[in-house]
Amino acid sequence: MGEVVQMHFTTVDYVIFAVLLVASAGIGLFYAFSGGRQRTTQEFLMADRSMSCLPVSLSLLATFQSAVAILGAPSEVYTFGTQYWFLGCSYFLGLLIPAHVFIPVFYRLRLSSAYEYLELRFNKTVRICGTITFIFQMVIYMGVVLYAPALALNAVTGFDLWGAVLTMGLVCTLYTALGGLKAVIWTDVFQTVVMFAGQLAVIVVGASQAGALVYGLVCLAMAYIASIMGSVLQAAFSIFGMMGGPLLGLFCLGMFFPWANSVGAVVGLAAGLTMAFWVGIGSFVMRMSVISPGLPLNTTAPPLLDSTTTSALTSLVSTPKPRPTGVEALYSLSYMWYSAHNSTTVVVVGLLVSLLTGPMKEKDLTPGTVFPVLGTLLFFLPERYRDKLCCVTPLTQKHKDTSTQPYQMAKKLGIAAASCREDAVLEDSQMENEDLDPRGDQPESLTLQETAL
Repeated sequence: MGEVVQMHFTTVDYVIFAVLLVASAGIGLFYAFSGGRQRTTQEFLMADRSMSCLPVSLSLLATFQSAVAILGAPSEVYTFGTQYWFLGCSYFLGLLIPAHVFIPVFYRLRLSSAYEYLELRFNKTVRICGTITFIFQMVIYMGVVLYAPALALNAVTGFDLWGAVLTMGLVCTLYTALGGLKAVIWTDVFQTVVMFAGQLAVIVVGASQAGALVYGLVCLAMAYIASIMGSVLQAAFSIFGMMGGPLLGLFCLGMFFPWANSVGAVVGLAAGLTMAFWVGIGSFVMRMSVISPGLPLNTTAPPLLDSTTTSALTSLVSTPKPRPTGVEALYSLSYMWYSAHNSTTVVVVGLLVSLLTGPMKEKDLTPGTVFPVLGTLLFFLPERYRDKLCCVTPLTQKHKDTSTQPYQMAKKLGIAAASCREDAVLEDSQMENEDLDPRGDQPESLTLQETAL
């Protein structure tokens, strides 16, 4: 049997790897000392809202196609089969809902962070709770994202494991902290091109040299990576399901249910996180307890068996494994369902607590923070019941002081105050004309006001 060949980086490989790292850091340094030099919050966090569609799209693509997906997805399919493919079908619906529900609300409010919405909808306490939950989620997830490519480099090339982790962590921190969002987006564009060029090169070389020794060694290396990366994808999905699920439920609670209050939001988030960690940690402990060494196998020939013994053995072999019951059934929940389970917990508990502590009154709602979806879903109910349940959201109701609220909100957040002031002055003039016009109650004037609102 031949010895296993351990591949290592050559001088050329180290040079290429260093060029990639220097280019990524250089993009951050370029935007740190060019333009506005990242002195304002709008430039650092929002890139002055001046980025075009293509780089932003490529940046999002690079974010989702991290080492977790590139290494973990093949490992998942290699270990458990191709049923993982069906997850891709859910993206069609999973991307349409945020694009037509969440993003329009955030865009109209001109937020720098999605968690500003929680303060506008509830209060600052809810925003802090949501922000801390997200930070905790991303700190753990970033550990997985850094560890996965470092482990692959160590397994295939012999590159030092923690040296790779330290190098990538320092470079990413450097260009993110210095260059702001512009540096992050353009670095993602650069890395996306490199990543897909590398994948294309592997496909072309592998197809042209099928059956050759080099292609066989690459396949062996990839099989070895798949065997050691079996839990990376599950770890990433579990993290997002355990903490991202409650966050999704928190935003759904505020956006779809006008009567939800801040107390219900905080208690619902706490209940969702508690349920998430209970099920997630319990599932992990149960899986670890099941893994135990089996009994030694007897390879000697068995004695002759009579019909009774044969029947008993046949019944034992054909008996199916009992399904888990009680708490074990909850621990056996697939990590694919963590997000739906935990977000539903937040919504249900938040609504119950809000109803018990007193629903939020319509006058206390910030205009534009509720998406009117309940009226569409409850179309089969009489209109008077729908109005009572849906609370006639501020997106459609006419407020007397609406003209000043957008400007006050923008002034409070420091976002586009001049633009909102112009909108407020324009709407004031429209309302004055409506008061002078004897036809002020006709649908045309109402349409103008709703459009301005």
